[in-house]
Amino acid sequence: MSARAAARDFRGRIGETGGLEVAADELRYETHLGCSVLFKGYLADREATRRALAIDHPKPSDAMIATHAYRRWGAHMQARLSGEYAVVIDDPATGSTILSHDCLGVGTIFYRSRGGEFAFATRIVDLVDAEALGDVDEDFLADFLVRGSATTESTPFRSIRRLLPGFTLTRTAAEVRLIQTWTSDGAPPVACRDDADYAERFLELLGAGVRSALDEGRPSWIALSGGLDSSAVACMAAHGGARDLVAYSVTAEAWPDFDESRWMRAVVEHCGIPWRPVDALAVLPFGRLPDAFAGEPTECVIDCKLLDTVTRMIGSAGGEVLLSGAGGDIVLGGFRGEIPVHLADALFDGSGPVRAVSALAAWRRAARSPRSLGYWLRRGLAEPGYNHLMRRRNRGDDPRALPPWIAADYRRAMRLESRETASWTPRCATPSRQLASDSLWRAGGMTVPWPTGYVQRHPLLYRPLVEFMLGAPWEQKLRPRCDRYLQRRAMKGILPEIVRRRSSVATGTAALVEGLRQSREWRDYLCDSPQIAERGMADREKWREAVRQASVGHTHGDKHFVTTVAMEVWLKQMRELSIPRVWENAA
Repeated sequence: MSARAAARDFRGRIGETGGLEVAADELRYETHLGCSVLFKGYLADREATRRALAIDHPKPSDAMIATHAYRRWGAHMQARLSGEYAVVIDDPATGSTILSHDCLGVGTIFYRSRGGEFAFATRIVDLVDAEALGDVDEDFLADFLVRGSATTESTPFRSIRRLLPGFTLTRTAAEVRLIQTWTSDGAPPVACRDDADYAERFLELLGAGVRSALDEGRPSWIALSGGLDSSAVACMAAHGGARDLVAYSVTAEAWPDFDESRWMRAVVEHCGIPWRPVDALAVLPFGRLPDAFAGEPTECVIDCKLLDTVTRMIGSAGGEVLLSGAGGDIVLGGFRGEIPVHLADALFDGSGPVRAVSALAAWRRAARSPRSLGYWLRRGLAEPGYNHLMRRRNRGDDPRALPPWIAADYRRAMRLESRETASWTPRCATPSRQLASDSLWRAGGMTVPWPTGYVQRHPLLYRPLVEFMLGAPWEQKLRPRCDRYLQRRAMKGILPEIVRRRSSVATGTAALVEGLRQSREWRDYLCDSPQIAERGMADREKWREAVRQASVGHTHGDKHFVTTVAMEVWLKQMRELSIPRVWENAA
């Protein structure tokens, strides 16, 4: 299946009398093994899966493979299939319908049960109607405001739900059931023979994830940032002999402290692939106001100009797939803090407090920290242990205070501080697994919920690679003065040394501030009758002052500012929204 076909979104419904209906202008369903199947995305390891399922068709579609997987494993097919996908299978023989997606939820799918009708879509906006618009979920808005992403099954609309990572939905005439069919806590421990064996297995899985994500027969583009993750994707693709690779990068020569060009250039020269640098000044955030409605708040609204530029660039070269290095910090052992959460695991995995204190003391000696042992015991064992017991989210960094523009009454009424610190995923056995679960859950929402002309794929979220890294011993992934230890060691000779040994990553607000400074249109848009103030979420004058301050370099932390911008844009669009919904039968 081509990337163009696989990129097509779908929406459909099951009526009171049963039978799958799809909107006339959407992707048509396929019929396999007596089932009607809608599939979006791509499956990894297709040939191995075809053989495991004894499919005799030489080139089965992804929908066909998914149907055979359903017949073999039922609702638990999710734990057996890798890739990034959303699938709906209607099975008249059993009178049931299942909704599923990849285990990390990169392939989004939403659903609504109303009366006798059950509707679903890969884009939330395709389920929004007048009734949904009139019933906004205030709890979702509060969660988004402090977390900056969707972390529960809730959506902005009470009648519409999202299928969460690791879950599959089954629907019959009698009931709708959610089944947890994959969990990061279920990844088994990994024990290889020696360091070389760990490195070999890592490269094998990384290579499989990258190969599966490439677009056969068309150029595959890579979003190259200069960091370890996107560089690993690019170098692994080139190392594996992939053809028709093209890298694009946003360069920042105007801000030398934030410019990654030297690392980007090292990668493209090492790999021998074409490079299309884009000047950051040409695609600044706030480059234009959004002209589309994504259905829920999204930080993509400030990057419309960049998304437009990338769409034109990839499309003009005949490409449709963009590979991203997103997720690497979570999966590969990225860590820029002082004391890792995994030191507290011994308090919960049966090793005991003596083992925990011994491991922490060894880490402290290797890190050569000037901090006292008491400080390390508090930050390394007591705090993460307490947070884990109380279902509070452990973090790799210190939580930021809520910004000053949030209204005090709203903060208290919606319990924003407790929402910000709460863990949102099912209970895991240890603090480090809980942190990984929370982070992976958030990573599943990284798919750009914005209309673009390309498909974004995330090879570092390849399920077998994720499970391997979850199960590998921590000493293989992270050391006191070396994060991503296994990745760096395994990729010697594949990554340029300047990148492989890189320890710093550029951060900052330069482009964000400059974009807002240049755009009077955006500043007026955010300050004119701010809807976050109308709804009591923010203090009107403090928000206007925050916008003015951000335009001169003081954002109170990019994350909270951009999240509030996303909320304000969504609320303004909601105020003016009118969405017709017309269904036509299309078999």
